[in-house]
Amino acid sequence: MLTAVVVSLVGLLMIARRQLVATGDVTITVNGDADKALQTSAGSTLLGTLADNQIFIPSACGGKGSCGVCKVKVLDGGG
Repeated sequence: MLTAVVVSLVGLLMIARRQLVATGDVTITVNGDADKALQTSAGSTLLGTLADNQIFIPSACGGKGSCGVCKVKVLDGGG
């Protein structure tokens, strides 16, 4: 009985993840310059993607989202 409940919950979580987690490519436009737009995969960190493209943003917490130093504005597609 317990095994059936656990298997059912795991199946439910897998279905929910497939429906709720973003997949595919993401476009990042920095300072409104569409010519210098960056492409990355969904799930990668913003600071990491910017640093990979030689755009460095100060972040006291290292991108953990706790200090508020690296503020960004999501204009479209934020979830």
